[in-house]
Amino acid sequence: MSIPMQTIARFVSVPMLVYSCYLILTGVSSPGGAFGGGVVVGIAASLSLAAEEKERVQFDHERLHAIRLVGFGGIVLASAATVFLPGGFLGSANLGGGGLFSNPFFVVLGFGVGALVGGEMVIVAAELLEERMR
Repeated sequence: MSIPMQTIARFVSVPMLVYSCYLILTGVSSPGGAFGGGVVVGIAASLSLAAEEKERVQFDHERLHAIRLVGFGGIVLASAATVFLPGGFLGSANLGGGGLFSNPFFVVLGFGVGALVGGEMVIVAAELLEERMR
């Protein structure tokens, strides 16, 4: 990548990460926001990885798989906890209305989806970059 592109990637990736946190937080109470936030996290991390001019991309697979597993575990635990509440499995009575943090299940599901989607996107991008550099 050229020097101007590297500089732009460094300046753009930080606001993208901030915007992804905003999407995940608002995605807690709106449909699709957490998934979109995870996608933006993946794009920002992929852009940062692509901007590095190295012969070999240094990538910590174990840490990213751990983040992905934490996201998946959060989704499973929040979903399983709603089984025991009135309204049924992920029923609207369990997850309904109020402010941003009115229901902890929204928050856990939002961050779980964001971590899972973002982790998957970064894994795919890093593997593609590793393939390209071989």
